[in-house]
Amino acid sequence: MTATKKRSVIVVSLIVLVILIGLFVAFRTQDIHFQSPVVFLPNPERVINRDKARSVEESGAILEAPQAYSNKVMVFDNNCVASPITLTGKRGDSVMFDNHSNYQRTITVGDQSYSVDPFGHLVLSFGVIDTYQVSCDSFKDVGLIGIQ
Repeated sequence: MTATKKRSVIVVSLIVLVILIGLFVAFRTQDIHFQSPVVFLPNPERVINRDKARSVEESGAILEAPQAYSNKVMVFDNNCVASPITLTGKRGDSVMFDNHSNYQRTITVGDQSYSVDPFGHLVLSFGVIDTYQVSCDSFKDVGLIGIQ
């Protein structure tokens, strides 16, 4: 093999290596598993107060609700992406789930599912110390609620 061909093979090999490393890094950063920074005490019982959700909606306090739950709101966009991903609270706290999309959503908290209208919301009270996985439609574990 001539010197020119050897250089060409080395250059092509380096380019392929750089591309492979780039792909590895790109795919590795997409495979993120979130971990809660809080340690939770597991409890098999789950108590979610649905009456609280009805009372907020029936009272017409929708405009006041975002203020009342300012640090306990999980918002879902058109792609079922939750923001923030993790919320923590204390036993008895209420969390608002805000469907900020044009679509009717099925929000699942723990093992309970709720239908939320487009641009509607749901307020749930948590009476048991536990970790609650949150899903949106067919997207599993898009959020986490930790009650301490």
